[in-house]
Amino acid sequence: MKKQTKLFEKQFIRARNAIERKGISMAKAALTAQYNAFLERAKTTDFRQWKEIVESAVTEQPIQQFMNRYYPMSSTLAVMVRKNMLKGKAETEEDKIYNSVFQTKLTQYLNDTKKEAIRKITNTTQEALRKVINDVLDQADTEGWGIDKITSNLYKQAKQNLIGNGYARARAIAQTEVISASNKASEFAAQSTGYEYLKFWSTSGLPGIRESHLFAERYSNQKDGLKQNELFDMGDGTFMKFPGDPEGTPENVINCRCVLMHEIVW
Repeated sequence: MKKQTKLFEKQFIRARNAIERKGISMAKAALTAQYNAFLERAKTTDFRQWKEIVESAVTEQPIQQFMNRYYPMSSTLAVMVRKNMLKGKAETEEDKIYNSVFQTKLTQYLNDTKKEAIRKITNTTQEALRKVINDVLDQADTEGWGIDKITSNLYKQAKQNLIGNGYARARAIAQTEVISASNKASEFAAQSTGYEYLKFWSTSGLPGIRESHLFAERYSNQKDGLKQNELFDMGDGTFMKFPGDPEGTPENVINCRCVLMHEIVW
């Protein structure tokens, strides 16, 4: 990878981190909306039916709305990548046009690849609330609570569960999804140049990197970059299109911090 590309990588990561920080707040709000939807429904439901209403009360909609806002935000990264690859030959007036194009592409990519991820996030919220309900009802049965005490403790323990786990979950969701979105945005940008290009997996020199990601980095560097349709060898029997590839194994995707870099073959 060329020195100029490594220098640009630092700029790219700073911009990506700013998007991620917004994403953490957005993801936490989406998780809170799921918890609140259940608690509002629980107000008018007999406590013996709480477990039965979890699935209908906690829907995918808040997470879908979060994703719909979050993924297009990486279009600004795509514009940065395109301008860097073209070494200043991209016209500034094209930025708005390509930003809109990349937003559309990222939204389509989200709709094509992230249905299962949205479902899993929602299922995790449902499972967490079922556990809260079980804990409250078990304690109520043991101590002989009345309805008012059962209801107040449901609210208390649900809020504690959200506070205790919500930020960590929101951070993991935002971090995982920004890697997928940003690296796909980088790929869209490279394709938009119309030139032949090479791609590199970069671990950015971060500590605690998975061996499979170090392997992919060495693999692409040893080959002086991979061609557009080549896959990164992860060294563990699996292959990926880019860091955060939704078709990769969970072990190689969740909480990844790696970057996809491109260089035009002039």
